[in-house]
Amino acid sequence: MLVAGAKGHALEIMDVLLENDPAANLFFFDNVSKSIDNSLIKKYPFITNNEKLAEHFVLNNKFVLGVGNSELRKKLADLAMGLGGSLISVIASTAYISKLNVELGNGLNIMHRAIIHPQVRIGEGTLINCAAIIHHETTIGAYCEICPGAILTGNVKIGDFTMIGSGAVVLPGVKIGSHVIVAAGAVVTKDIPDHVMVSGIPAVIKIN
Repeated sequence: MLVAGAKGHALEIMDVLLENDPAANLFFFDNVSKSIDNSLIKKYPFITNNEKLAEHFVLNNKFVLGVGNSELRKKLADLAMGLGGSLISVIASTAYISKLNVELGNGLNIMHRAIIHPQVRIGEGTLINCAAIIHHETTIGAYCEICPGAILTGNVKIGDFTMIGSGAVVLPGVKIGSHVIVAAGAVVTKDIPDHVMVSGIPAVIKIN
């Protein structure tokens, strides 16, 4: 299994993959960093250029995303799929996912103690981080980042490439646009348009 990314979030993905399969044959890909200084990741084969990645995919084309940033997740997914890779999801053993009409896209990271309730839809490439709670009838777009401990209450709508910060709460029925940043600890009580950052209790648009 190849992990696209080789920094902090890749460590957490490695942990989940090895828990699910202790004998997993792992590889890491990073074509940006000049070297990898993490002792755990350095134990595994490390691919640094696109040509070698394409050669690897001839033997095994499955890969998972190992970065947190939404834009970078999309960029790595497009690169790897363009070179023959097949994007798959990573789901931690302690995550709870309802069996009642939940729709999950490809390439998700669903981390430890995340909870996903009935009739939730999550788009491709999204990261549901540790202890995040996604309540009933919520829709999350593609390549979003739902940070640790965030709570999306019932019937919330989230656009693409949006980040919900650690410990933030989105109240029932709220719609949040695409390319939005919701700051850590914010409480979102009303709809939020595209391309803004919000913070505070209640959350308001931050003006530069």
